[in-house]
Amino acid sequence: MVPVRPATVTDTLNLLAAGFLRGGIGGFLKGSSSSFATLGRSDVRIGCYVEMMREMGSVWLEKHLIAVCCHLVDLASKCGHLAFTQNASHVTEALTIRRCISFILRQTIGSLLGENAQTLACKHLGVLLSQYVDLVSIGNGDNLDSSIDSSDYSSGYAVVVILQEISVLVRQIGTS
Repeated sequence: MVPVRPATVTDTLNLLAAGFLRGGIGGFLKGSSSSFATLGRSDVRIGCYVEMMREMGSVWLEKHLIAVCCHLVDLASKCGHLAFTQNASHVTEALTIRRCISFILRQTIGSLLGENAQTLACKHLGVLLSQYVDLVSIGNGDNLDSSIDSSDYSSGYAVVVILQEISVLVRQIGTS
C-alpha cells in the first residue's frame, strides 16, 4: 500500500482556486459571454470556500490566516487584468470575482473570527498591501514611466480588494 500524504493548506486552497477560476463551462477566466450562465456556478464556488473554512473551524482559520489572506488576494490579482480592458464582459467578470472574494472574506474572517483575530487579519492584509503597492512600477521616484503593463493592473486590483476588506474589518471591529 502506498502511503498517502495529507494535503497541505496551500494545496487545498489551490485546488479550490482551480475550481473557482476555471471550473466547469463558463469559468470566470474563460471569457464567457453569458453572465447568467456563470451566476449559479459562482455561488457554488464561493460556497466551497466558505463551507470548507467553516468545517475546519475558527481555530484552524486563525492558525492559517496568513495563507488564506495571501491566497484570496492572489486570486484577485490573477483576474486584475480583466478589470482594465475595453471588453464589458471582462469587466463584469472581474467585478463579480471581486464581490465573490469579498463575500468569502466576510463570511470567514468577518464572521468566524473574534476581534483579536480580525485585528491580526488587518495587519496581515496591511503587509500584503505594502507588497502589492511595491509591485506597481509606475510613478516611482524619478522613474515616471507612463507605460502600464498587465502586472500593474493585477497589483492594482489586488490593492483595491485589500483596501476594501481592511475598511470593512476596521468598521466591524470598531462596532463590536
